[in-house]
Amino acid sequence: MKFPTNIIACIAFNIALLPHASALIELQPEQLGPVSKASFVETETAETDYRGNNFVSVAEVPSFATSTLENLGVNAASVKVDGRSGKPVSLDLKYPILPGDGVGNGLLWSVGGGYGAPGSSEEWEEVGVEAVKNWMIDHETDLQIDANELFSFSNIRSAVHGEDGDTIQISMRRSYKGLPVVGSRATATIKRGNLINVGLEMWGDIEKRFSVEPRLSEEDAYKALAIKTALVLTGEVTCKPQLQIVTTTKETSLRKGFTGYTHILVWKVCPKFEGQDTEMMEGIVDATSGEVLSFVDTVDYFQAVGDVYPFSNDKVDAKGSLQDAWPMPFMQIGNTYTDTGGNYALEGSQTARLSGPFVEMRDFCGSSASGDTAELTASGGIDFGGSTGTNCATPGFGTAANTDSSRTGFYEINKIIEIARSRLPSNGWLQSKLMSYMNINNNCNAYFNGNINFYREGGGCGNTGELAGGVMVWTIMMFQLVSHSHLEKEYEVNHADLPLLPLPKVHCIGYVYSEAIWSLYHRELNSFYGYDDNTSLEIVTRLTYIAAGNVQTWFSGSPPWGGCGSSSGYKEYLLADDDNGNLNDGTPHMRAIYKAFNDQQIACNDPEVMDSGCTGTPTDVPVVSVVGGNMKATLSWGAVPLASKFQVYRTEGMDQCEQGKVLLATLDSSILTYEDTGLANGREYYYIVVPKGTSESCFGPSSDCTSVTPVAGPEIVLSCENDPLIISVFDGETPSTETLTCSVYGIGGYTGTVSITSSGCDSSSLTGLSCTITPSTVSVTSTQQSQLTLTVVPTSSASGSGSIIVTASDGPLTSTSVIPISIIKAGDPQVAAYDSTYKAPRCAVFGSECSSGNLLDGRGTISGGNEENAPNTINNSCSDGNAGTYHDDESIDKIVVRSGFVDGTGEGSIMKAGDRATIMATVWAWSASSDSADFYYATDDSVEWSYIGTKKPNQAGSE
Repeated sequence: MKFPTNIIACIAFNIALLPHASALIELQPEQLGPVSKASFVETETAETDYRGNNFVSVAEVPSFATSTLENLGVNAASVKVDGRSGKPVSLDLKYPILPGDGVGNGLLWSVGGGYGAPGSSEEWEEVGVEAVKNWMIDHETDLQIDANELFSFSNIRSAVHGEDGDTIQISMRRSYKGLPVVGSRATATIKRGNLINVGLEMWGDIEKRFSVEPRLSEEDAYKALAIKTALVLTGEVTCKPQLQIVTTTKETSLRKGFTGYTHILVWKVCPKFEGQDTEMMEGIVDATSGEVLSFVDTVDYFQAVGDVYPFSNDKVDAKGSLQDAWPMPFMQIGNTYTDTGGNYALEGSQTARLSGPFVEMRDFCGSSASGDTAELTASGGIDFGGSTGTNCATPGFGTAANTDSSRTGFYEINKIIEIARSRLPSNGWLQSKLMSYMNINNNCNAYFNGNINFYREGGGCGNTGELAGGVMVWTIMMFQLVSHSHLEKEYEVNHADLPLLPLPKVHCIGYVYSEAIWSLYHRELNSFYGYDDNTSLEIVTRLTYIAAGNVQTWFSGSPPWGGCGSSSGYKEYLLADDDNGNLNDGTPHMRAIYKAFNDQQIACNDPEVMDSGCTGTPTDVPVVSVVGGNMKATLSWGAVPLASKFQVYRTEGMDQCEQGKVLLATLDSSILTYEDTGLANGREYYYIVVPKGTSESCFGPSSDCTSVTPVAGPEIVLSCENDPLIISVFDGETPSTETLTCSVYGIGGYTGTVSITSSGCDSSSLTGLSCTITPSTVSVTSTQQSQLTLTVVPTSSASGSGSIIVTASDGPLTSTSVIPISIIKAGDPQVAAYDSTYKAPRCAVFGSECSSGNLLDGRGTISGGNEENAPNTINNSCSDGNAGTYHDDESIDKIVVRSGFVDGTGEGSIMKAGDRATIMATVWAWSASSDSADFYYATDDSVEWSYIGTKKPNQAGSE
């Protein structure tokens, strides 16, 4: 059966634990590439659509005896069973699995050995995964699974949200004899130390006689596709061939014997064909029979409609007009980057590029076949200007790539990623660089293929980069699903209490859950609890960022209970909303969440719907005042009874507070002020402050939206060397004294006497140090810069890590500089930090071991796993390849150099010149048979590399 070419398609993405998105498009035959027109899916044997499953009660499953429920620590009402497999699809528990303050949790972190309390998100992920692994192994009989199918393959994805491991999400893909079982996985959620949900998706028993040895080769699979599609192979590929096991449904009645799943060994291959353009075709071929099960284009296409987005090029009003002199945030200028307000501190002539640590624009209006990046050299400030045309029109400088779509995209995408980073600070993907290609010589479309790509004006369509800019990224990544008021326009078709039935032939699936989230934001939170729009928006934004991390299918099962699956949108929203590690006693906003999802028939009848928790949440509205300064805003507010913390949010742009916001800070309730720096003078910014209760889920009422426009005025500017200060301590020796240089000067006509102080040298986190800043007072003018000397004197007992804070003040005018400092005992194992001089990770103190930590994780700009500071080779001496997908294709994740021999002899001693050392590399291998790792060394930074040897991995995946 072939799909017709005139179809309405819904596309959902799950990128590096970001919220999902759907986009509604209609692809006309003339818009499809010649190869993608051959797409088809054999529906009788294709991978199972999980949305069609039925979930049944425990009473219908004889294998769930009373003893099984007791072993799992659940009651019958807390369990939903997959009507095809008879296995639990969702278990709601309250099982203490890590120390925390969840209901009934009395666990303690060990003292003097074993697990101590984690100190970072990475450590929380590590202990969370280990705890869940042990629980799954202990209960594999009760779950009717083989736990080895979860943990024998490098298939675990995890995320931590909130302080002190408040919420830990874990997703474990299933494998069988080393092959991935597509669509089958287990999920787990830990809340405040309690394991509160475990689920299994499409987990059918694989027959013992199932063979993972293919009868056909990958070449046979390519030929089968060519014959089936009547297309001509070019010999090139866009992905590596991979053996997989797909899960399908048998033609048997559901529930009868629970034999509704079967499995097929297949080849996944991605050949290129003559006439193929932007398409990235993927074929699934039965590795036994040679039958082609599917042939689809994996590129995600979009068609933008101008009146949907808040900024377009329709010239109708301010929102459709080119805006003058908007800041270019996080942009490369010389050897530094601008801040969020587009500011930089370099003097003289500098060269700027529309590229930075998070976004790089490539524009096809230039001469390069791979796209050019706009570049401008100027002094006294950088202004890329604007033009009155479209497509390749430029202001006449900044190269041919300085187009409206490149500038618009650079601003919008950076701002959206800034919002996402503030909500998901431990997400590595958001710290990497996203490539955006503008003005592709085609029209009426845009697409995502690991990069984002926009077309020119033509064919009756506007330039999609100008129409959408970063908002198209919003569509792809769902950074701001509920963060723009224009959603009211997009989904106003169903604001009555009538469900959008989850029938793909009638409605795009994206409308169903998007309507539920829109309703939660705009109606239900206000209706049930009286929340204002600002508070409602932040509640829903928080829930969406957390919940979407584990959502695989937003709704599953059949109406009216489409939200009973463990990884459904409804269940994940409840898990994100829970405040005490027990779903069965309700959540703070459960009634509103249930109403919003149930109106679309994608909620669940279990657990019982009730609001609970968040007792003692503040009810008073913070009264906020904000004062603008030079490139900064200072907020202050009064104390709020019952507040345990305050969260400060900022946004900018024409929709004021009715849009996505950057979460600037979470502050202790005793702190009633916040200074936001790095802003653009003359640009209006908007702020709210939200008091929080005893849990991350407990929101008090937001302050009113308050605005300020920073302006240049008399200011003091203090600048110190801010590279981390690392002091080595040797047993029995007194470390040497360290000196750092600071400077203080005035701007905006300032003249006066400035007092200089330092703090933090001897504190709870840093001991055995004394600090002196000289001179203690200096005369400063706007034309005179004064030099200061900070002297740090350590003793032999110096220890800890923290920061030295130097402050310059004259009455209300203050400026501070923070200098990170670490006291490291020489000889201990060391973790490297990125060294901007060598352009690679470097251990500044010698010891028994030097580890790259997580600095090498990923590769180049590979899809889903961009490597921070790539390529991380001395002086950028070896470049990375950027093809492939993170933790599917090859990458180097970590390198450790330690003392001693491979067998452990001499391990633990201090590494010295001339001694033996062992190099250990953690790599991700695509294939044990075809991959290998070559080892080299250099004696200094001249990077004359000498070959050591080659090692082959024992297995695919991590080793």
